[in-house]
Amino acid sequence: MNEIKTICWDIGGVILSNGWDTGQRARALGALGVDLPAYEKRHPSENFVWERGRISAEEFFNRTVFKPRDAPPQKLDFTFDDLWSKVCGESSFAYPESFDILVALKSTGQFKLATLNNESA
Repeated sequence: MNEIKTICWDIGGVILSNGWDTGQRARALGALGVDLPAYEKRHPSENFVWERGRISAEEFFNRTVFKPRDAPPQKLDFTFDDLWSKVCGESSFAYPESFDILVALKSTGQFKLATLNNESA
């Protein structure tokens, strides 16, 4: 058997929280009074282009919350910065024990460590 030389880690859901999943969306958007069912209808198609780095986070939220193409503009009592702060607040160390394992592996000096990431740019 070959010796293991490189270990690749996923970030979302392994070391950090699972980025912008259904529960996180409900907490962040719900706290701001966003119509969640309407948002969830828009999310898949717009998330497809956002995750590939084709639009910015601000454009993503313009298309899904602030200025959706399938609805008249709404009067919202918050800005993109307010919303983005809530989105970022949902990202945390969900699995500190995984981070501890990663640190222990790094400290041995035996392995090349790399991360895999499918989050938007």
